[in-house]
Amino acid sequence: MTQEAERYAQESLNCQKQLADSEQNREEFKIQAQETIKQLILFLWFLEIYFFFRWKAKVKKLEKDVDRHKYGSTQVLERNEQLVKDMETFKAQNITLREQVSKLEADLNEAQVYITFLTFYKYSLCSLPTILRKQLESSILLLINKKLCR
Repeated sequence: MTQEAERYAQESLNCQKQLADSEQNREEFKIQAQETIKQLILFLWFLEIYFFFRWKAKVKKLEKDVDRHKYGSTQVLERNEQLVKDMETFKAQNITLREQVSKLEADLNEAQVYITFLTFYKYSLCSLPTILRKQLESSILLLINKKLCR
């Protein structure tokens, strides 16, 4: 019986030792798990910061692209507006020039009529008396001057 008691005592000691070892292993694993969790949290935090700054850089780049395109389209719009204004100016100038040309053509036609009239009457006036011819010539010249000065 003593041998059996010793054996049970030895088994009890072994079980207690194994239990203590298991508890110690459990504590070590718990500490390792906590350390691993801390490292994972730290790693995730660094990843979060990395992706945040990467995202910020992309946003900044996209904002610059948008500004560049906006500026480019603004320039195009301003250029188009300027071209429209220039076109309207040219149209107005064209209308003014056409009116001036029409007026000059009318004046030229009128002058040709006067020249024809003067040429015709020059030969006709030769047969008139000098006083009457001079009065008629001065009246005609007065009319021509009035027409040309208007």
